[in-house]
Amino acid sequence: MLEYIKGTLRGIEDNNTAIIEIGGFGMAIKVSENTVSRLPELDREVFLYTYTEIRENDIILYGFADKDERQAFIDLTSVNGVGPRMAINILSKYNPDEIYMLISSKNSTALESIPGIGKKTATRIITELEEKASNRPTSGIAIKRDVKGEAVEALIALGYTRIEAVSAVNRVSGFNTEEILVGALKILGR
Repeated sequence: MLEYIKGTLRGIEDNNTAIIEIGGFGMAIKVSENTVSRLPELDREVFLYTYTEIRENDIILYGFADKDERQAFIDLTSVNGVGPRMAINILSKYNPDEIYMLISSKNSTALESIPGIGKKTATRIITELEEKASNRPTSGIAIKRDVKGEAVEALIALGYTRIEAVSAVNRVSGFNTEEILVGALKILGR
């Protein structure tokens, strides 16, 4: 398995695929919304932890902003009926801490809000990952959604492309979504 990939970010496709150039080759790497929100500007160096899926006719690389997200992906795909695509969808809506918190609190309703996850799958995720979630150390800090991810989603809702939104959000700093959004809108000229 490839542990990580380090190269130059050349593009982000609409289906959350990052194109990373490494040694003259363009690698297509599937990423979550949370990882997209943490990618650098285009033509900058990027570092992603990876997971490789080998199929009969295909090899697919999945990229993650940190080891914690990759471990959550591995845990989720270990659940019967949860494939890599569904795991990426889950990680696009919730960060790893939130996922394990939902599992610990047996919050199947939140999991069911993700497209493709019904009551049976949500219950299976909770049942099969309950022990891992309870053994996981928590920071004790109230868990909230990644503010940069929320700012990116807000900009997309305002009509900006994902690339424009991610680029602008990564150029500003702030402690909450509102601060980041105001700074990004200034960069984008609104």
